[in-house]
Amino acid sequence: MQGGEQSSPVSGGSSPALASGVDIADQGSAIVTVTGDPLVLADLRQRIAARGMVPFAEFMEVALYHPDGGYYTAREGRLGARGDYYTSPHVHPVFGALVAEQAWQVWQILGRPSPFVVGEVGGGAGLLAADPQRERRQVAMVDVHGNVATHTGVQCIAFAGHRSGEGYSVQANLMTKATVWDAMAEAYEQTKGDLAERMMAALEAAEGEGGDLRGRQSAAMVVANLQASGPSWVDRRIDLRVDDHPEPLTELRRLLRVRRAYDEWDAAEALLQESDVTPEKIEAAKRRFAEAPDLMPDNPEGLFWFACALAKVGQVDAALPLLRQVYDVQPIWRELPPRLMDAGLLPQDSALLQRLMEAR
Repeated sequence: MQGGEQSSPVSGGSSPALASGVDIADQGSAIVTVTGDPLVLADLRQRIAARGMVPFAEFMEVALYHPDGGYYTAREGRLGARGDYYTSPHVHPVFGALVAEQAWQVWQILGRPSPFVVGEVGGGAGLLAADPQRERRQVAMVDVHGNVATHTGVQCIAFAGHRSGEGYSVQANLMTKATVWDAMAEAYEQTKGDLAERMMAALEAAEGEGGDLRGRQSAAMVVANLQASGPSWVDRRIDLRVDDHPEPLTELRRLLRVRRAYDEWDAAEALLQESDVTPEKIEAAKRRFAEAPDLMPDNPEGLFWFACALAKVGQVDAALPLLRQVYDVQPIWRELPPRLMDAGLLPQDSALLQRLMEAR
């Protein structure tokens, strides 16, 4: 089916489904030459011999969907440079699902006529036609330009639905109430902050409306850079998941807070690791560190490493109060400064080591 062309067995030309040469019939003034799978040709010969000319729709049904030799049912690997053009369902199932959604809307507008036939025009692997479960699927996509496409199949388990807006889509299924996706959308639109915060608010709003009928178990969040820089672990700014927890959203928010703390800690330390550390950069680093979420007393790591970074640039007096906080909650951290010095991560200075360990 090169370039989406189709031809009737009574109009000449080559069929998309057929690939070897045989003359099928002499239909009066036209001799029709088609090429293809022997099983398909045999079926078409029988039909033409029995009834004469066959309708175009019947011809295409046999050519594409014959159980043993049809183009879509019996052939593999026909896409790409040596085969047919890619069609949108082959790129990703979401495209096929969205076509199904559009077809369903047209069917509704036309008054639900029966029969209502949808044809897949063009080459490809027939994935749209081969997905009988599309009305049980729920998918959504937002591209880098903010364009939104969403599909909720009519056979998704109630309550199921979606709502989309500028640059976003929210969707839910098997919900306690049919108000969940509207609550998610409103929370997303009204919440200030970055994408992660707005997504978190939408999830919490869904739970506030009753959430999943089956209860609570898991939650996840991924946020990536708009422009890829190469390493996926760099471009995934946030990648959090809670697989099994009695309060998954509470745990997800805690993990998000921890992620934000580490990001701020890293940014503050980076200012102190540059080749030309100026007093202005030191003060900027202190301000950046102060903006990080406070994870004490559960996690003293940020305080410790920032204190070490300050000590390395001569800011020992600023480092000591941070170390005292660390040692107060977890005294074992006093053992780490000499190990860092042995590893070359702190200056070889016995007086400095004593001050850092005592933190007075």
